[in-house]
Amino acid sequence: MNKASLRLSLILVASLTGCGFHLRGGETSDGAGQVLFLEQAGASRVASRLPDAIRLTGAQLTRNMVDAKGVIRILKETDERRTMSLNLGGRGNLFDLYTRVRYEVTTPQGEIIIPPQEVEVKREYFNNQLSPIGQGEEESLLRSEMERELAETLVRRVLIEMSRNPGGKS
Repeated sequence: MNKASLRLSLILVASLTGCGFHLRGGETSDGAGQVLFLEQAGASRVASRLPDAIRLTGAQLTRNMVDAKGVIRILKETDERRTMSLNLGGRGNLFDLYTRVRYEVTTPQGEIIIPPQEVEVKREYFNNQLSPIGQGEEESLLRSEMERELAETLVRRVLIEMSRNPGGKS
């Protein structure tokens, strides 16, 4: 029985590896060799998550703009909450949450690699009227998850574009 389960385990692992399956965060992607600098115009929750997102890809974050191959500038960050449905008492039941970031990427000399673009993440959540204490916490957890996802998406977009256009001049 032991040999049979060992063989089955090996076959399962080999088939998962063969189909391209990878554990999340288990592999660095796209960013090996890229050095980025982060410039933000003000307080941005998404920008505060960018260093971790950059490191997850295998790229490096430098504190000196001159050493960077690309400079990420966060131009604007906006959050929005829309009521999608109401209960009989006129209170919101279903909400859409949006977080948008406008950014651009340049070389340290100011040549445009990626012109100003916007990235958006949207979530929908149901506001349970029977649990008012948990409402605020649920929304803040969703916002936090959205900010992380937005940072990871932005970094992936930047690295893909920089690999396509390494010299700038988009």
